Amino acid sequence: MSAFARWSRRHRSVSNSLRRILAATALLACVAPLPALSEPARAAAAAGGDTAGLAYVALGDSYSSGYGLTQLTDRPVPGCAQSAEDCPHQVTSALGLALTDVACSGAVTANITTTAQATGDGTAAPQDSALSSSTRIVTLTIGGNDLGFADIAAYCAAASPDGPLLTHPLQRDCGTHYTAEGSDNLTARLDGTVAPAISATVAAIRGRAPHAAVFVIGYPAIAPDAANTRPTAATAPRSASRRPPTATRSPTPTSPSCSTPNKPSTTRSAQTPWPPETPSSPP
Repeated sequence: MSAFARWSRRHRSVSNSLRRILAATALLACVAPLPALSEPARAAAAAGGDTAGLAYVALGDSYSSGYGLTQLTDRPVPGCAQSAEDCPHQVTSALGLALTDVACSGAVTANITTTAQATGDGTAAPQDSALSSSTRIVTLTIGGNDLGFADIAAYCAAASPDGPLLTHPLQRDCGTHYTAEGSDNLTARLDGTVAPAISATVAAIRGRAPHAAVFVIGYPAIAPDAANTRPTAATAPRSASRRPPTATRSPTPTSPSCSTPNKPSTTRSAQTPWPPETPSSPP
């Protein structure tokens, strides 16, 4: 076997392993924060006294759609790989909301407001078309694909804390790759591209759903260190102080990360597609 063939085989193996790790982490991130949903519940209750029946629209990418989970909904199109077990569906079950879930795996900010999203099985309309003046709750998870976090994770995966990189064995770490002339390219991309895009997206959402409480849902820490991991009753020393939730309150209310995955499934659950009058079209 040639050196290139060995590298290619190893690269595929590492990529598959990364996907499994990311999927498992995302699944835990969805289950863990459910108690913290009392914050949006309180916001909804303050607006109307009860969450039961409130119109809830879920927007976002694979961390909202539940990519890799079972019970596929085929919404808004089959290629979105949305699951009836995703975080929005769990929130709906807990709070008795009336859910319209249009989250789609692979979405970027433009797919929320202006650009239809072509998938491997159908083209999804801009997600904010599901919003209206009757919408009362909106959740949004977006930005990771704008940044390119999957490619970053794949590039930076290392065999040990001291390296080398799994897919670039001649490099100890990925710092030099994402740093040019002393500048942090990823921070520049976040500040210059991702953050403004998210701000514009939230503004557009508020324009289409003026009476809704909008919650921007964060992403989980895929590989947190001790300084960024809240201790639990089982693991924390008695003297350790508990850290506050990772989500911080900003101009838009936020909530801990809400996510999914595992192994892709072909099991599907029947639900009304969105929008009902627009049939799926091939990409």
